[in-house]
Amino acid sequence: MKSIVAKDINLGNDASKRLYRGALEAARKLEQRLVQGSSLSELFSTEVTELRKRVKDYCERLIFAEPVEYGKKAEDLLWRKVYYEFFWRCKQNRKKYMESDFHKSSLKNHLLAGIGFYHHLQLRIQTEFHLNLEGKADVPLLWQIKGIKKERWKKYQLSAATDENVLTWAEQAIHRILIYLGDLERYISELDEPESVHLAERFYQQAFCINSANGTPHNQLGSLYSNRFDSAYHYMRCVASQDKFDGAENNLFHLFDKNEEVVTQLYLPESIEKESLKCSRFLSRFIKLCQIFYVKHYENYDAQTYCQDILKEFNIAHNTSFEDAPQKRRFRCLVV
Repeated sequence: MKSIVAKDINLGNDASKRLYRGALEAARKLEQRLVQGSSLSELFSTEVTELRKRVKDYCERLIFAEPVEYGKKAEDLLWRKVYYEFFWRCKQNRKKYMESDFHKSSLKNHLLAGIGFYHHLQLRIQTEFHLNLEGKADVPLLWQIKGIKKERWKKYQLSAATDENVLTWAEQAIHRILIYLGDLERYISELDEPESVHLAERFYQQAFCINSANGTPHNQLGSLYSNRFDSAYHYMRCVASQDKFDGAENNLFHLFDKNEEVVTQLYLPESIEKESLKCSRFLSRFIKLCQIFYVKHYENYDAQTYCQDILKEFNIAHNTSFEDAPQKRRFRCLVV
């Protein structure tokens, strides 16, 4: 793996500043081009593709040239301009690209290329800064294995790897990269590729293993799951984290609002006697109980009475046979 860091590191901060200005300029040109028109043809045009590539190249060079000062900025710029905003703009034309095999395949290929790029970035960070991710990530670089040419680890890399600030950034960068990988797989799952959900889940779980104090993986898992029970659990885990995701509370409140609508529907006369809905009624009311404890305007609510009602629902659901196997498994886990 050829490193370009050596060239930049010797030039010092001036070279890093030039790289940063170059990345910002390329991002500005990309934004200007897309403001003029964000049709699918424009998004996949040669010029726009070249500008995205230029932003990516500048940012990668900057990340390794000055990781402590510019690493996080370059990561954010790269993710937003090359992948996140690109997918967001494509979603504005969802109907068109889902009807076009060419555009759908092009979008999927771009996301797959992003997955390959972030795997490359993850491996390179391990190489440059000698990180040991064994037991934490699926692609750890095991330096202790015979055959690894450790003499290729340059002197400047050795000094960088002993810098505490650099190592802190490197570990945080791996955490963010795993989240980016999960997001890319989640985007692919929205292209009628449901198997990518499991891969996204895997990456988010690995990110949590790297930094369990950060709640972002839980927020992303909440967005990933299609049922509100799992989503509620992960949103609440995120909100309770030491370093919570900024939008997690809004996501949780939105889920609470949606759950209230479902609770109302479950207690309509035509639904109240349905055996198959008894488990859903209990779980929905349990989420409602969480809402009561969490939201301030429920302070005067009779929580004790509500708890008693939920216990009755629990006993009814526990003694009922369900035809819905996935729901039964979820309920059994809750009982345990």
